[in-house]
Amino acid sequence: MNVPAPSVSLNKRSIDILFLKAFLEFATIPIRLTNRVNKMVRCKITVLKRTFHKDLAEEYLQTKTGKCGEFEDDQEFITESPTAKPDNFPCSFAWHDIHRFLLTLMQGGSFDNYVGKTGRIWKWMKADNSYITCCTDGIRPVIFKLEVIDRSSI
Repeated sequence: MNVPAPSVSLNKRSIDILFLKAFLEFATIPIRLTNRVNKMVRCKITVLKRTFHKDLAEEYLQTKTGKCGEFEDDQEFITESPTAKPDNFPCSFAWHDIHRFLLTLMQGGSFDNYVGKTGRIWKWMKADNSYITCCTDGIRPVIFKLEVIDRSSI
């Protein structure tokens, strides 16, 4: 006996909403959000290390270069907004790379658990109020430490 399938009408908006729900349900970045509303949050951005891959530079770049000249090792920046680049932060490309992680931390999230391909969960970061990341310059990446330094009531 053939039973006809029910008629379903989907427009572009409803398809976008379904896709977004599925993406959020199966997102691969493991973050833990807590209910920390009405809090003023400040984060410190520290330049841990500027690196340089000389072999890659010699093979792929047209001009000679070295470590990133926009930052200095141990340089620090303070931000109260994950969307507004601090005035003294010199590189818009690096800001674009790190601001999404600041957004997670500043909204009470953390990167303290990681789920591998095997499904095993292990602690990723030692402190749940920090994250280590870098800019996406493959020849001379800058490594940053992001950490929540102040969380006080508004």
